Amino acid sequence: MDKGGRNHRSSGHVQRKYLLDGNQFVKVWKAGMLYAMGNRIAKIVSTPTKNDTTAYVRDASGNVMTIYNNRTAAEAPIYGSGRIGEYTGKEKEGYQTFNLRKYELANHLGNVLAVISDKVNLYGHGNRLDSARATVAGASDYYPFGLEMKGRSFNGTGYRFGYSGKEKLDEVMGEGNFVDLGERGLDTRIGRLNWKPDPLAKNFPWNSPYAYAENDVIRCIDLDGLEKVVIFGGADLMNTGMLTMEEITVNLLVPVDVAFGPMGRPLQVSDNVETVFNFYQTNPSLIRSRGYEAKPQEGNNKTIILNGNVTGEKTTHKTMDEDTQKDATNIIKAEMMGKLDGIIKNATTRTPATAPSTQKK
Repeated sequence: MDKGGRNHRSSGHVQRKYLLDGNQFVKVWKAGMLYAMGNRIAKIVSTPTKNDTTAYVRDASGNVMTIYNNRTAAEAPIYGSGRIGEYTGKEKEGYQTFNLRKYELANHLGNVLAVISDKVNLYGHGNRLDSARATVAGASDYYPFGLEMKGRSFNGTGYRFGYSGKEKLDEVMGEGNFVDLGERGLDTRIGRLNWKPDPLAKNFPWNSPYAYAENDVIRCIDLDGLEKVVIFGGADLMNTGMLTMEEITVNLLVPVDVAFGPMGRPLQVSDNVETVFNFYQTNPSLIRSRGYEAKPQEGNNKTIILNGNVTGEKTTHKTMDEDTQKDATNIIKAEMMGKLDGIIKNATTRTPATAPSTQKK
């Protein structure tokens, strides 16, 4: 412990300092990062002539609201149900300036595959405009663990988010070679987590403490670098074969806005699923699909099922409100941090069959 009251641990080119308030400072190569509650709040990149500081202002849920470069506001993420892009500012009042807003196009795992700007290119024939195309600002194809493919990737705007929707740390190991997951970093060249062994390793002795998503990267992500999360789509939930695979145990299933057709039925949960938080809506969509309560399959008395009806005046299928999306994310994070049992206890104490309502009064 040094004079500042910090424990030092180093491994190769990684040095970590644990501050007295429980936060963490991580130095990797020439970049230093300061973390609070698993979220990065500052990054310092040192060169022989200067230090560049990036600071992150976050809301209570950990979402980045504004990014400052050397004390100047430089970027503000744009959110819908989740992050959909960023605004780089510097727009004069009363004017609309193009190319200041970038929007990301991601796949089911959150990998940013393309970035487009708000600049629209118009095309036509014979003095008639008959088509429009968005301006592509960046694109990336990835190898399985996030390494960008040469010749199939470009980033013309310096968009900071990439594989798994996480921020790239190009200052550490080169462009696209390192991704900050939160609790740990991912070296995309070798597909291994960095900085420290898995703090949950003792609960999973059969897994490598440095493996990303247990090497199951086609359908899974590694939430904050702590634990594998299987990503199911609505079609996968209706095809119950995805949930009844004998070789897997689903620790936590959080269906959000899962909808079934007019002749649909409640989600039938098999006994290999330990806990379900089901957020559903009953207002039908244009094709008359709607949500239902989740129920256990016949003979299943093991699964804890909590249903939350989030139907509201403006909530229909495909328009689930942002608060519900955040609730679902926080439940997943609680499970990763070992705090889910308390949430379950509080919910079942109040209403045994229903999760806490997210409707605003």
